[in-house]
Amino acid sequence: MGEPPGLGPPMGRAGGWAMLPDQFITTVNLTDAQLNEVFEAAAQRAGVEGDDTERAERRNLSERLAFRHREIALVVEHPGGGIGSYHICTRNLTPFGVSVIHGGYLHRGTRLKIMLPTIWGGEEAIRGRIVWCRVLTGMVHEAGVRFEAPVDLWRFLEGEEGGEDAKRTTSGDHHDLDGKVLLLDDLEIECRMCEHHLAPTKLELVTCTTLVKALELAREDTFDAVLCDINLGDLPGEEAIKAIRKTPYLGPIIALTGESNPSRMRQVKQAGADAIVRKPYDPKNLLAVLSEWISKGGADGLAGPMYSQLATQEHCEGLLEGFFAFVEEVKAEMKRAITDDDVSKTRRLAQDIKETAGSYGFPAVSEAAERAVTALDSSCSITESTQQIQWLQTALRLMRKGTPAAA
Repeated sequence: MGEPPGLGPPMGRAGGWAMLPDQFITTVNLTDAQLNEVFEAAAQRAGVEGDDTERAERRNLSERLAFRHREIALVVEHPGGGIGSYHICTRNLTPFGVSVIHGGYLHRGTRLKIMLPTIWGGEEAIRGRIVWCRVLTGMVHEAGVRFEAPVDLWRFLEGEEGGEDAKRTTSGDHHDLDGKVLLLDDLEIECRMCEHHLAPTKLELVTCTTLVKALELAREDTFDAVLCDINLGDLPGEEAIKAIRKTPYLGPIIALTGESNPSRMRQVKQAGADAIVRKPYDPKNLLAVLSEWISKGGADGLAGPMYSQLATQEHCEGLLEGFFAFVEEVKAEMKRAITDDDVSKTRRLAQDIKETAGSYGFPAVSEAAERAVTALDSSCSITESTQQIQWLQTALRLMRKGTPAAA
């Protein structure tokens, strides 16, 4: 099934996750002193109480770091149906999950999205599930949330704790990171430096210094991520991001900035940015963010290139040539359909790929197309199907002629 309306897509157009204050119920109405008592009580009981599932989850998590915040937005999909929107409190954070204080019981397995405050004053939407929940006092409960994918703590924790975690979580080998990235920065020297930082990877970086060129590229080519500086001479980066969001491009936009004003950061997020990387940036941090958002980290294992299972069979070369020509036509038509917000045509094109790709030796592409069709059928909305459509576009881009050995 597609995503429920309240959860929205994890990336893509900004309208997928509207958050108006009057939509959220504050479930923990405690003074600061009372909340601190709850935090301390939860800390004393951590690991002492709970069943085997809770204790196992706690063992699986790395060292928990203090992350005490109020008024954190949480949207849950209740097992019995319906969407709940709450303001809750957070207590601890790890790369793999967060503990929350909530004025009610949350069932294990409940799917959710939580908005975590970042060190630059913005918020980042993280998806996850409830893995345990226990009562603390009265109606106040503590629940453990496991993220769908690990996060880098340097985004959320200032100082040495976040920095040390950044070293642990971003020091992985990104040499195999594959994809196509568009960079918009009005300074040519910044473009050259970004090329230098991405050179050790398999990423293809396309740079431009004007919004006009960036929009042209976004309409004509397929990218896995867009990097956009938010100071583009006389043009605010927010306006550039809004303009890019009006093109067929549905993927993540990562804003680059040396600004620290919280109000400005909120405007950048509201314009359609999925993440913000502060400048001057550590190259490892930039690669970690790209790894999370592009196909290798976000498209359910679509880390290409992908070759046809028929490529080594005799008399199939002509068949595959015809199929690749067909795919190029589908890609071009799909871009136009997305631009026109034509759900019916986008679904038909995805269905065509679903029915043909597997027969031509690309089962993963067929599966990606099936997800897109299912999402479009469930939501009747391109915006609400952003993630699945992006997966399909990524899968199509990763298709290669020939064999791995020949490549």
